[in-house]
Amino acid sequence: MGLSGSMTWKFDAQEKGTTIEVRYAVGGYSPGGLKEVAPLVDGVLRAQLDRYQRYVDTGKPEAPKP
Repeated sequence: MGLSGSMTWKFDAQEKGTTIEVRYAVGGYSPGGLKEVAPLVDGVLRAQLDRYQRYVDTGKPEAPKP
């Protein structure tokens, strides 16, 4: 693989809280293409944002145990 990417974060203050927009643009070469990898990367980014939200809301990034 030969890839290059750019990630931007945008924080917008709202009346109750903050909206975060993350954009990750990747280009380059991968023998099998990037379509199969993209959902995996999205999942990792979503998990990171979920942990960040829990940390902001509770002071702890871990999800509560069931």
